Amino acid sequence: MTFPALAPLPSHLADFVNPPGTFRPWPLFVLNDEYEPGVGEARLTACLEALARVGYGGVFLHPRPGLITEYLSPRWFEVIRHCITECIRLGLVPALYDEHTYPSGFAGGHVAALAPETTVRFLMPKFGCLPSPPPADALAIYRTENGKPIERIQNIATLAPDDSWCAFVVEHMQPMSWHGEFAYSSLLDPKTTQTFLETTHRRYREELGETNWKNCAAIFTDEPQLPAEMHGPAGRGLHFNRQIQAEFRRRRGYSVDTVIADLYFDSVTSAATRFDFYETLHELWFENFARPLQGWCSENKVTLTGHYLEHDWPCPYVTPGHVHLLAYMDWPGTDLLECFLLEGRTHDHGTLQKQNLDPAPVGIEPHALYFLKQVQSVANQFAKKRVMNECWGAGGHDSTPLDWLRIGRFLAVHGVNLFVPHYATSTIRGARKKDHPQFFSEQSPWFDALGPVNDELGRLSWLVARGKTRQRILVIDPLTTGYCLAAKSDCLSPPPSGPALPADSQRSLRPLRQTVGGFAQKLSDAQADFDVGDEYVLAESAIVNANDAVLQVGEQSYELIVLPPGLQNLRSATFQILCDFARAGGKILGLRMSSSTPAWLDGRPGNWPEELPVQWEDSPEKLLAAIISVIPPRLQFSSTKTCPFPTGVAHQRRETEEGTYYLVVNSSPVNWTGAVRVDETGNLVLLDPASGEISAFDGTLKVNANAAVILFVAKDKNFRPTPATPTPSPPPPERQPCPASASNRARATLEFLGASRLTPNVLVLDTCALETGGENFGDKLVYETNRVYWEKHGMETNGWSGVIQYRDQLLRANHRMRPDSGGTVRYTVRIEPDVDTAGIDLCFECPDQWRATVNGRLADMAAASTWRDPRIARTRIGHLLHEGVNIIELTASPFDVRQEIDQIYLLGNFAVHPSPSGPGFILARETGAGLGSWKAQAMPFYDGKISYQFRRPAGPGLLHLQKTGWHGSVIEANIGERRILTYGPELDIEFADTAPETFSITITGLPFNLFGPFHKPGFPPKRGWASFWHKADVPYDPQPGAFYHLLDLGLFRLPSWRS
Repeated sequence: MTFPALAPLPSHLADFVNPPGTFRPWPLFVLNDEYEPGVGEARLTACLEALARVGYGGVFLHPRPGLITEYLSPRWFEVIRHCITECIRLGLVPALYDEHTYPSGFAGGHVAALAPETTVRFLMPKFGCLPSPPPADALAIYRTENGKPIERIQNIATLAPDDSWCAFVVEHMQPMSWHGEFAYSSLLDPKTTQTFLETTHRRYREELGETNWKNCAAIFTDEPQLPAEMHGPAGRGLHFNRQIQAEFRRRRGYSVDTVIADLYFDSVTSAATRFDFYETLHELWFENFARPLQGWCSENKVTLTGHYLEHDWPCPYVTPGHVHLLAYMDWPGTDLLECFLLEGRTHDHGTLQKQNLDPAPVGIEPHALYFLKQVQSVANQFAKKRVMNECWGAGGHDSTPLDWLRIGRFLAVHGVNLFVPHYATSTIRGARKKDHPQFFSEQSPWFDALGPVNDELGRLSWLVARGKTRQRILVIDPLTTGYCLAAKSDCLSPPPSGPALPADSQRSLRPLRQTVGGFAQKLSDAQADFDVGDEYVLAESAIVNANDAVLQVGEQSYELIVLPPGLQNLRSATFQILCDFARAGGKILGLRMSSSTPAWLDGRPGNWPEELPVQWEDSPEKLLAAIISVIPPRLQFSSTKTCPFPTGVAHQRRETEEGTYYLVVNSSPVNWTGAVRVDETGNLVLLDPASGEISAFDGTLKVNANAAVILFVAKDKNFRPTPATPTPSPPPPERQPCPASASNRARATLEFLGASRLTPNVLVLDTCALETGGENFGDKLVYETNRVYWEKHGMETNGWSGVIQYRDQLLRANHRMRPDSGGTVRYTVRIEPDVDTAGIDLCFECPDQWRATVNGRLADMAAASTWRDPRIARTRIGHLLHEGVNIIELTASPFDVRQEIDQIYLLGNFAVHPSPSGPGFILARETGAGLGSWKAQAMPFYDGKISYQFRRPAGPGLLHLQKTGWHGSVIEANIGERRILTYGPELDIEFADTAPETFSITITGLPFNLFGPFHKPGFPPKRGWASFWHKADVPYDPQPGAFYHLLDLGLFRLPSWRS
């Protein structure tokens, strides 16, 4: 029996069914091109119209490497004003991004240009052995044994002739093309923030005008940090300068110089030194960056959002104490990049971990869960309306809508209600196509099928933004324990003498990270309602309510405080709060530390575990049981031997005026069905975020693997399904489970009628030769050829790869180019006999920069169109081709920085086979499409759509397509006028007896096979970092076609049929 829609539908649920743009995803909309007046506006309008068409709700206007139009110039602000105007017209929410790429704080080079004294300086250990002397400008010198300092030396004359030494020196960060050929500026210097706000925020405020400024919903700050010689925490250096020295002495009462080795190596004083050092860094960062940034945004009435390097937690090297800083954002956030998450894959990326996500079983990511809980806790405590996540970036062209939904549901249940996909782009010309793909824009073949993704994420955001969450348990964040444990020597390469040090750059912190993340996962699996208590936030905002024996932190009242496994240090202020809470009758639970584990107070040996009235438990399991005993979960699931409750199921509870919502997400690979119990009384209703359907709840909850469901406990007694005569079942949803009776149905076989490719086949030519300046260079991959082309013209960079242009510094290089500069790029393609070449098209980038010839004859560009991108031209060349070897040349003169050598494409009705006698591929006569891998059917680079036609047996039946029976991004079934669109992983369709006899299933591919990377050794799936195209381990010589890394896409076998 099925019920009709709930009657009447409350007005507030209308936004659940069709969420407004406020709650739909707002991608980073990347501006990375040259926006010529008129033409640029038209292209940006087309991009924004496409984003609105597929259900996005807003955009963050994000400058990024490859931007040729000068950043912060008058023309730049014309472009921004145009985008804002068009967003308003289209119903998109416009928002700003505060940097030319990231990390925020250098204003695309303007800060360093105006305030060079703010350049990052850092502490660096240097190792040596006499007679080579230590550097004369060393801050401190130590005698070493086995590569470790053992004695500070006041006078190098006291070193023995064969002594080895370690000297700590202060160095300057070197200029980087990523910073506009400047170094980054120290965010501890108040001059940096002042200059940053003046050059960026104030300029936007003035240039946009009152109306446009008011229309901008937020401004995004991205990964501000305290780097050393490189971004992130893995470098050998440590952010350090004279300001830090002076402030350390003033605030801590002694000189850090005297104990500087403690920051790198363990000693009896290292915990105290590290605590004091990172406490000082945190205070300076907060006072001189986070608070002034928030103050400016508040004064100028713009919402501040963004995120820090939260993945580093508890590593303090470049991010000492980000949670406190998030409390000074209006919409605090995180990022969660790459798309292999929750699949149980190995997370290591070489020797550096991009996100510190340790290997975990399928369905859980404990470290990600923890840093998501950190930001959600700040939002809960201070009633922040939105929690942002920059999601899926660098997920690779092999990621799929199923990946984005799986990760999106995980994010939502852990507090995210503003999804910021990374990213939609206005062009992929040149190096831009390698910039952390995938692309949520028209360059990707699945783009037009994104509507259901955006609908579901909009519904989830609507729910998680509704009402408030009331938590009862506070887990003390052991950040400052991380301060004390952080041995920067983990990051050192082996010194000239002594044993090699560990390659793991966070070896000293990994156990704490894993312990705390694992405990948070257990709390989440137990459905405990808990927040994380940052010690700085508690010092500012915690109040003990003696009457109720609760700890008040902003809007939250905590009945139980938990000292988690791994916690060893407390700040004095935290210790005092805990004492006051205990005296008021508050309950504190904790895991008993072993006798060999030191306890610290402000980094010094402390006896607080004995002084605090804590109920200590002897194991994490007993601690968890004690927590659940004191604060039973409000949502409880039944568990039986036949249907055990899986790990990876979490919930988010929202209290509203109309009732209580429970969002339940099952990130595990196991379907779960069982009874549930909630504290509240009222009418229980199910909301399906995937479809927007609202239905009655019969007491049994079913949550499929990687799915979400919302249980609504309505206060309104009339809010329930209206008893009525059963109505006919609605059309099947896009994906439905196989009915239990399916196994009893008689097997039959579908008849395969044929398959048709909906767009032309593709050949990618990614190797070429070069002639420039009278020199000839043989065939290489296009990335290497482009490097040579730019190098021979005196350029320091490989095109626009990882390049941020300060003002017009790259464009100015054109003025020094000789009229006879430039060159000719030569691509070779071999065509077998009997290929119909008449309809073959050539696609190449920037025809305004290159003159194309085919076998010495000029390609006619008069009637050229575009293909996949406005910068990729498409023109017919079939009449210029012939059997055998063909030469396609692109010639440019003079050299122009707008010229980048990249892969070109041939489109047509042909087959593509690996060359039997050389590198690359050849064109052969087309053989048609059928069941099986597209790659095996001579379509190795094809990423579009193929439609498969079938005839079904007579009578009603069930079609089932297994997840192993296909690979791609989207499945679309067309049965007469009935259209079913799904992302899989399986497909089930019920056919009525009256359904059409013939039908089609269309598979959309993945752009990996068109854009690569094709040559990355040991390619890690669902990741897309620029280095995968041109890092040292990528071969530059032409490769045999059989060596190209390409995916098997398509419909591999007949779907099954049961009558």
